Amino acid sequence: MSQTEDLKKLMDRIATDKNPFTDAELQLLSDADSRDIRAIMPLWSDIPEDKKRNFLDELYAKYENDTRVNYENFAIALLDDPSDLVKILGLLLLGENNQSKVADLVLRMATNSKDEDVQVGAISRLGHYIELLVNQEMAWPASKNVFDFLLSTAQDPNNRIAQAALKSLATFDDPILDDLIGKAFAHKESSWQEAAVYAAGKMSDQQWLGNILNALQHPDIDVRLAAVLVCGNNMISVARQPLIEMLDDEDNDEIFHNIVWSLSCIGGEDVRTVIEAIIAETEEELEIEMLEEALENLSLTEEMEQFDLFKFDADDEEIEELNKGKNKRK
Repeated sequence: MSQTEDLKKLMDRIATDKNPFTDAELQLLSDADSRDIRAIMPLWSDIPEDKKRNFLDELYAKYENDTRVNYENFAIALLDDPSDLVKILGLLLLGENNQSKVADLVLRMATNSKDEDVQVGAISRLGHYIELLVNQEMAWPASKNVFDFLLSTAQDPNNRIAQAALKSLATFDDPILDDLIGKAFAHKESSWQEAAVYAAGKMSDQQWLGNILNALQHPDIDVRLAAVLVCGNNMISVARQPLIEMLDDEDNDEIFHNIVWSLSCIGGEDVRTVIEAIIAETEEELEIEMLEEALENLSLTEEMEQFDLFKFDADDEEIEELNKGKNKRK
């Protein structure tokens, strides 16, 4: 049976069956070529929205947990779906897409969509294309308009839209962002502080290190999680001890797991001992599996030449000042 026929059978299953999809069925759309996708989209358009959503939720879970799958071609087709919910999931499934024509479509969605969630999703997705541009991994003729659009949008009265724009803007290395990030850190609303942490992490600028370390102790879960992720993604070595200390008091499972993972990315003294001690006290099989994956990642970290993307080198007195949030650009 051809790939197209298999995919048509899948469309019928989505429309008529309530049972969970098998791994093999979810795999069918991975790496499906554009011709096969075009062949099944008329069938897809006839499927009720709730059934589309049920399937896409399972597909996204597969995408999140299996780095081998690639739903890019299907995701591109989803961006034209009449359902805003489907569009949002399409944006999430685009993966590492680097096509300028798709980036143009995402920009139009960010600019013209009347649905706030779609606009936020599209603005967030623009950050991916900006990163590719900055790293010279993509050519995008329309990119000259993106910075001005995001800069204007970062001052939108709608906080969600403005915060998404700030996060995407941070990939640009432009001094004008210093003021926006500084105001976000100083904002009374925790959602702005969360956006500031993510933006500062993307900029990898030493001047924000103290703010990021402070955010590890923030009472808001989302801000704290953002700081944990940024410390791991940027391999901030001075965050090692604060993260280890957080393990004793953190009662949010998601943050706890990400602390362990961030420590495995940072590496260094005591990290292996700490993770092994947690494993010794853990009984749940899935929990042990996650911790063992962190140990494997730690081994990779230990094999690499250790470096800190913030290039921060401080003595104890300087670190104390940073923890008070008093650091300045050097």
